Amino acid sequence: MKLKKNNTMDTDKVFFMILRAGLWEQDEGLSVCTVDWESIYNISREQGMSVIVADGISVMKKNNPALAIPSDVQSLFLHDLLRCEVRNRHMNETLSHLCKSLNDDNIQALVLKGQGVALNYVNPLHRIPGDIDFLLYGEDYERAASIFSPKVQKVEKENISKKHLAMLFGDVEVEIHGTIRVDFGKKNNAILDDMQRMMFSSQDFRVWDCNGTAVLLPSADFDAVFIFIHFVQHFYHGGLGLRQICDWAMHLSHFAGDIDTSLLSHRISSLHMNREWRIFGWIAVNMLGLPKDKMPFYDDSYSKAARVVWSSIKMSGNFGRNFNAGRDVSNEPYLYRKLKSLSRQTKWMSRHLCVSVPNTIKVYCAMLSNSTRTVLEDFLSQATSQATSMSSKHDKK
Repeated sequence: MKLKKNNTMDTDKVFFMILRAGLWEQDEGLSVCTVDWESIYNISREQGMSVIVADGISVMKKNNPALAIPSDVQSLFLHDLLRCEVRNRHMNETLSHLCKSLNDDNIQALVLKGQGVALNYVNPLHRIPGDIDFLLYGEDYERAASIFSPKVQKVEKENISKKHLAMLFGDVEVEIHGTIRVDFGKKNNAILDDMQRMMFSSQDFRVWDCNGTAVLLPSADFDAVFIFIHFVQHFYHGGLGLRQICDWAMHLSHFAGDIDTSLLSHRISSLHMNREWRIFGWIAVNMLGLPKDKMPFYDDSYSKAARVVWSSIKMSGNFGRNFNAGRDVSNEPYLYRKLKSLSRQTKWMSRHLCVSVPNTIKVYCAMLSNSTRTVLEDFLSQATSQATSMSSKHDKK
């Protein structure tokens, strides 16, 4: 391990050493030196990995009791850990309740990512949770929407083309999906639609007993592709954190002997995601510690692009939260806000042409199309509202 002149380890290297210790319970031996623990905490929190890093610190301290961590930083890690455990228990209770409601109506709903993928971690309660995502097929999507909608506090506008509806159950955001479509073109969506159809038609599900309720999870083959392409889309849109890549790495590790690599190769090639697979595979192996023999199609020649990707992930923060840091978006004029977002997205995507030129262009064009449609719909809605208001005032006169 290289040290700086003041005997301080490179912060990124220390961070990944501790993260790997938390993911795999393996201590690589953190030598006695000066560590910027505040920066380690900040990176881990920004990437949604503070609790796994806390686990890594515990692993290291068992082997090296002399490892000194400032008490204020220890308190921050402990606070995140306790809060995460409480939140995960609450999420599992909510998930159990929702799945029981769907099961009672004979609706097959698979849990995507989230609480299901947390099962692949050493301690599932230590994966920082997000929302609850259900994948449904055919009429079950509409049936689930009709069952949930009357019971929620808030329902967002539905994305009809992707069959996506978000809602709020108490303090838990729940999303139901009728497809797993992404913004990489119609051909890719046709492949993803076929993956979904094949899994549901063959009933190729896993079952998890969550607080006494049978919860359906996707097959290992399906998730190997879905988790990957889902976070790749987030990456192109500037909103990827390490947690999503860790989810993928833990899935590949846990199901290494079950994944059909021939089928996986066919699907990744058909989706034109070979470069992305190998770039993120390099990160999974060399930064996150996934064993090479558990990383399908590993290629060591993608280190340069992988380091650019990590630099971008670190810069943007989890789900791109750093981009709007310090901005009062609510007080910005509408068109200014949209143009500023367009400028940021253009710079972000041009930075990652080294990942894939064709896919960057696909996502950029889709983003332009969606943004233009949103702006036109907003202006039309505003014009209609103003016309209605003027008509109402005229009628009163």
